[in-house]
Amino acid sequence: MTSFLKTTGALGVFLLSAAGPVAAADPLIVKDIPPVEHASFHQPVFADEDVTVLNNLYPPNGDSGFHAHYRDLFYVVIQSSPSSGQAWGKPLAAAPAFPMGAAGFSPVGDKPRVHRVINSDQGTLQIIVVELRRPSPAGTAASSREAAPQYVQIADNPRMRSAPHEPRPIAIALTGMVALAVAMGIGRFAFTPLLPMML
Repeated sequence: MTSFLKTTGALGVFLLSAAGPVAAADPLIVKDIPPVEHASFHQPVFADEDVTVLNNLYPPNGDSGFHAHYRDLFYVVIQSSPSSGQAWGKPLAAAPAFPMGAAGFSPVGDKPRVHRVINSDQGTLQIIVVELRRPSPAGTAASSREAAPQYVQIADNPRMRSAPHEPRPIAIALTGMVALAVAMGIGRFAFTPLLPMML
């Protein structure tokens, strides 16, 4: 479990370092670069006032092209593959290897982050990304799950917690979707396009 958490943390570090903030003096960069929702291989599968869910499915040698991130996000690796990333104005760099099931949080901050991702292998790279549309934390503490010891908390962040009101059906559905992606994606759903249709 320790090595898994270290690898998961490395993924968050790579996402941040490979997508450096755009300089305030370069507004035309953002103007000419698509947001992540319009980038190649980034398929929006759900959006409401709280979140946008993206199914990032990179084919062998797929290149997303440069795109901009405007919101904090968390992610789950469904299919792992060697990949590289490039921040705007920086050289292409190899990413660390991340196992299927790795999950974590990647803050964006006040300025958009511009980068591209390249699947460097002949396998498929798939990451489920959940963008947090609300600009600031509005959540409560994570539940203890004492009555369900089979659940293991692998990531927590105030930005990832749900709003302090009664759970809505869509919030429950999203939680179930991510849980299925982590628990069953490797065996049953990782190699099929069924997961986005489950909503």
